[in-house]
Amino acid sequence: NQLIDAGVTDITVVVGYKRNRIQSYFGPTYRNVPLTYVTQDQQLGSGHALLAAEDEGAGPTLVVNGDQFVESTIIGDVLDTHASGSAIATLGVLNRTDIEPYGGVLLDGNEVCEIIENPRDERPYRLNAGVYVFDPAIFDALRNTDSQAGEKSLTDAITTLLKSGQTVQGTVSAGTWIDATYPWDLLDM
Repeated sequence: NQLIDAGVTDITVVVGYKRNRIQSYFGPTYRNVPLTYVTQDQQLGSGHALLAAEDEGAGPTLVVNGDQFVESTIIGDVLDTHASGSAIATLGVLNRTDIEPYGGVLLDGNEVCEIIENPRDERPYRLNAGVYVFDPAIFDALRNTDSQAGEKSLTDAITTLLKSGQTVQGTVSAGTWIDATYPWDLLDM
């Protein structure tokens, strides 16, 4: 619903475990928006999931983590910022104080300097909202990034882009973001 409310008109869903339940529930369209399903046979990280969907789009690609509630405001902010800039990638970030269990992003103005999973130091991180727009170069970055613990990570690929001198920007949003990784998180929502 939030993707459609933000103006997204074509959605690719990466599915794996119990994919038939998801595909049966949503079907080929949702609210008159076509849904394409791509199967990720093994869950080998967020970057691996994006690589599974590589053939489904051309040009900039919006990526949203599936285990979080993300308000359309955040999605719209990321889409608008990417469209108006020249960065190879745009990340949605939030001003939050409790970011240690998530990803932290360091910004210099609107440019991303560093992205860290589970940061434990006192630097002024912003919360990585798990909403991205990537130019097609992300796919090469994913292929050229070493796997960590057997997984391909989007954040590691973003670090690869940064190390190669590419511009990655962040946009601070005030939209609602709620982690929904575990069933009990739905009670909070």
